Amino acid sequence: IAKVFMTNMDLDERGKPRDRLQNKLRLSFRDFSKKCSDALNKNEQLIQADQVDYQKELKKNYLDFTNQLSEIMGSTRVEQKLVHAPPIQLHTHTVHALAAAAEGPVSNV
Repeated sequence: IAKVFMTNMDLDERGKPRDRLQNKLRLSFRDFSKKCSDALNKNEQLIQADQVDYQKELKKNYLDFTNQLSEIMGSTRVEQKLVHAPPIQLHTHTVHALAAAAEGPVSNV
């Protein structure tokens, strides 16, 4: 959805899409990404030992999602904040865990 509707956006002087619906979609992706991050952090606190591999896969997929979203919206400073700045910014230990999960293979998920 983001690739179709958010590439080559016409931005105003503040770096926001001029089109009201594109801006609403941008904000929706921002909110969705924040909720995914919150859910991953909460899930990490609740999982059992047998769910660690699944959690790693979830983190890897979230990292892939945020990287793709950043590529689409990363053409301006405002959109780069979508994934890399508060309120979506992850704690340092979470970022390291996401990077580690992305490096290692996950089996039996």
